[in-house]
Amino acid sequence: MHQGEVYWLRFTGEGSEPRGRRPAVVVQHDRFNRSAIRTTVVAAVTSNLRLAAMPGNVRLRRGEANVPRPSVVNVSQLLTIDRGRLTECL
Repeated sequence: MHQGEVYWLRFTGEGSEPRGRRPAVVVQHDRFNRSAIRTTVVAAVTSNLRLAAMPGNVRLRRGEANVPRPSVVNVSQLLTIDRGRLTECL
């Protein structure tokens, strides 16, 4: 796992967390990703293109970072998760 890679993640939908299976970008630095720490920090990816206008969010074209449709990296949805929750790398 490396910073910047995109993985499928099943979000639980607790509170304001997104729900369901969707891509997530690893944002934690690789130094920590290589450590014994079993967690990593990810940013949720959404297909809600209106969020592209929000400060800091990054719009992705279909196929960019291997996302299946036009998407937005939502930097207001950062989560610390157990690495085992990340499944397939896109």
